Amino acid sequence: MGDADFMHRIQFAAGFTLTRSSVFGNRMIMRDKGVFSETESIHKRPLSGQMPCLLNLGFNYTGKHLNAHVLFNRSGRQLFVLGNNAHTHEHRAPFNSLKATVSYHFTKSGISAKIERSKPFKIRTNLLYKLCRRLCSR
Repeated sequence: MGDADFMHRIQFAAGFTLTRSSVFGNRMIMRDKGVFSETESIHKRPLSGQMPCLLNLGFNYTGKHLNAHVLFNRSGRQLFVLGNNAHTHEHRAPFNSLKATVSYHFTKSGISAKIERSKPFKIRTNLLYKLCRRLCSR
C-alpha cells in the first residue's frame, strides 16, 4: 500500500460549538417598606439542557477490508435543573468521552467483525482541557 493510497483513505473531522444565551423576563423587587414593583431582568446563562461549549474531534480510516474510527467529545457544564435563582440551579459536570471502533470485513465469507469501545474519562492537565475550561467559564 502506497502512502498516497493510505492518505486518501483517512478523514479527520473537528467541530466546536460555543453557545451564549440570555434569558429575558420580569421580576418583582422591593422598593420601599414592602412596596413591590415589577422590573425587567436579563440573566446571561445557558438555557435548560444547554451546554455552553462542545468540542468534537474524529479520525476515520476506511480501507478495503479494515475500517477504524476514533471519536473524542468534550462538553462544558450543562444546566440540568433550573432553580428559583442562580444559587439553586443544578449543573451536570463537564465530561470527556472517547469512542473507538475497529471492523474487518472478510470478503470470501461475507462476514464482518466489529469491536467497539466507549469510555468516559477525565483530562486534568492537558492544554485542550484548559482551553475548553476557559472558554466555557466565560
